[in-house]
Amino acid sequence: MSLKSFLFLAIFIALFFESSLISLPLVFILCLLLYIIYPDTSVVIFALFMCMILDVLRVGPIGLSSLAIIIAIGLVELIRSSMEFRDYKLIIPFLFIASYLYANLFVYSVNFLTYFVLFGVASLIVYYFSGSKLLWRKGM
Repeated sequence: MSLKSFLFLAIFIALFFESSLISLPLVFILCLLLYIIYPDTSVVIFALFMCMILDVLRVGPIGLSSLAIIIAIGLVELIRSSMEFRDYKLIIPFLFIASYLYANLFVYSVNFLTYFVLFGVASLIVYYFSGSKLLWRKGM
């Protein structure tokens, strides 16, 4: 199973967990991680669609999560144009800050210990799948 397929599956699973059981922005984090690794228009459309479904399942204003993911993707593109990420250690702090701000703006439980564990796991996943490849290279 490729990383892209794994992340698509993880986003579908996280969509239902986040809307019912877990109070963490898993869909936001996974969609942003998917875009960071695979910067493609189809990934943006998929992320927008998943965020809209999340808003419907959470019974919130439709499009608010989509707006947040678009702003985060815009920031990723801004950072990408100014520097080239070659190491996963630069991606994890950006994901941490973006998801923490997202969790503070929306109604999520904000617990630093939970976030550190979550991003420890995310950093291991990125490290495992990225290896020595460039993360910004098209067509991985």
